[in-house]
Amino acid sequence: MNRRDFIKLSALSTAYPAVCAAGNRRKPNIIILMADDIGWSNPSCMGSTFYETPNVDRIAAEGIVFTHAYSPANKCSPSRAATQTGIYPADLGIRRLKLPNYQSDCYLPNPLKENGYTTCHVGKWHAAPWSRMPKDVGYDHVRLAIKKGHQESLFWPYTKSGKVERKLDFPELVKNGSEGDYLTDKLGDAAIEFIEDNKSKPFFLNLCFYNVHVPVGTTDKYKKHFIDKIKRAAREVPTCNQSRVIKGSTDYNYLYAGAMKQMDDNIGRILDKLDELKIADDTFVIFVGENGTKMTVANSKPLREGKNSPYEGGMRMPMIARYSPMITPKSRTETPAILMDLFPTIMDMTGSSIPKAHKKRLGGVSLTEVFRNPNHKIARPLYWLMYPSTIQYTSMGKDEYCLPFESMVEGNWKLIHFRPCYLMNEHYELYNIEKDISEKNDLAKEMPEKVKDMAKKLADWQETTLVKNADYDPDEYSLQAMENARASRKKSKKEKK
Repeated sequence: MNRRDFIKLSALSTAYPAVCAAGNRRKPNIIILMADDIGWSNPSCMGSTFYETPNVDRIAAEGIVFTHAYSPANKCSPSRAATQTGIYPADLGIRRLKLPNYQSDCYLPNPLKENGYTTCHVGKWHAAPWSRMPKDVGYDHVRLAIKKGHQESLFWPYTKSGKVERKLDFPELVKNGSEGDYLTDKLGDAAIEFIEDNKSKPFFLNLCFYNVHVPVGTTDKYKKHFIDKIKRAAREVPTCNQSRVIKGSTDYNYLYAGAMKQMDDNIGRILDKLDELKIADDTFVIFVGENGTKMTVANSKPLREGKNSPYEGGMRMPMIARYSPMITPKSRTETPAILMDLFPTIMDMTGSSIPKAHKKRLGGVSLTEVFRNPNHKIARPLYWLMYPSTIQYTSMGKDEYCLPFESMVEGNWKLIHFRPCYLMNEHYELYNIEKDISEKNDLAKEMPEKVKDMAKKLADWQETTLVKNADYDPDEYSLQAMENARASRKKSKKEKK
């Protein structure tokens, strides 16, 4: 499928609002529940026997699980920007974690507001340059969003030092809170308050948890629960801190498990509130990740690697949705989806109009036909591009290199084009991700024609974006550049002290 045909498919997918098929039903409320740095296989319904997510599982039991859902990037900011706009990061000019002052004439809340929706963002933002917060892109209400990429702590007063400082991320929570307060519970409170205030009219809630991004943390009750669970299974209790498993297996990080369970408990509070207000059947709820999990704290087995990686563990993520008028309970689909699909899907479901100029830029398509029929296929390739900044590249641990690459998935096939850098030469890797989900068997040398065909498609796609092939500068990733970056980083840290 070429780019022109893909744009045509995107336009057609939003031409006939799915809400019409629901007869005289009210326009559906929309709730996005986004977890930060969660692994594809971490929810119980995705296969975990250690982590406990009964409320995410409840969404799955009442809705549909996408087994092949992808993030638009292996880092959070580009992924979140793509979610809010429906546009590929590269089409926004984004090629690394630090976002440029990208241009988009439309964000998720804009068409919904024009269609009579009240909109609210709660929690982590990090979807635009620091100068552009949720209010600046159109959200009516904003709660507990900060300019930083992650929280300093999940515990009151939410600072790294554990002390009330002059500069605070959440001054209102500190002022009105006390020791023992947990940030995720406060996000749940804010979400429930918004739902209660807007129960009688259509609303859009974008709830983005800080869990389970490092520093991970959980209260004593949850910590004890998972340590006891490890002991009952006769497993070694790992030695953990808030940013890594120091000794033992990342399969059994009790801090990460507790943080995930506390997030899930707050999802349960929201689902219960929808039931209590008798609006559950009128509300589309979708739970998603935004990239893979951080490999120092957890993993996405059987997928390879995690956050920052171009392999499946860095890109594939949970996507689980329910909406009873459209989705059959306990559905599963292998149709590939990507976070940019949320934009046209939500506009389709609500009958909201997308500006023509913005529709031409969409990288996502509506998933409503997949909701109705899990066997429905969407024939399209998916693409990725990431050229990390020099500092970012050197700040990762040796187990978390963020390498410059482009990649694509088409059907069962995945091609990765690694750019030349001081750690490796330029090369391609080819995997059959249907037969080889763990990407252990590189078929590039055995299937050169397949590599050639997909490489051309990948290069042709890139030339249609705002990040061209020629924009990659190998000198930026030379050994000398890395050493200069390390020296600069070291000097900067020393000056801060």
